[in-house]
Amino acid sequence: MSKSKILSLVCVYKGSTSLVNRTFGLLGRQVITGNCALAQLTSNNMKPSEAWAQYIKTFPVSVQCVYENQAEQDLYYLIRKNTPCVIAICNYNQKIILLDKNDLMNCHSDIGLFDMYIQTAVKAKFLTF
Repeated sequence: MSKSKILSLVCVYKGSTSLVNRTFGLLGRQVITGNCALAQLTSNNMKPSEAWAQYIKTFPVSVQCVYENQAEQDLYYLIRKNTPCVIAICNYNQKIILLDKNDLMNCHSDIGLFDMYIQTAVKAKFLTF
């Protein structure tokens, strides 16, 4: 069995870019939309954390972070009711959820754990970078 090659990752936040959502995000992400484990991992008060920026600089493929309403339309069937999540965009136009909301919660805002979960998912799903 040949392995599919990951071309990029798309991290999809729970919520949207609306002013209301962003305001509640600043006040505390648990108000209305719930706690977004991905936002806790990647940002500090609505801007990317330095640790996250450093991590994605060294990652073997490009990593894009978007809100649900910014995701490409062809990802909708994957992200519907599954955010936050991390999706692998692979060759042959294959799209796979690598990490779901439970995986992201289990990372406990730790980039080292996030990387371990990514590497484990890549191997379990017979993917490669």
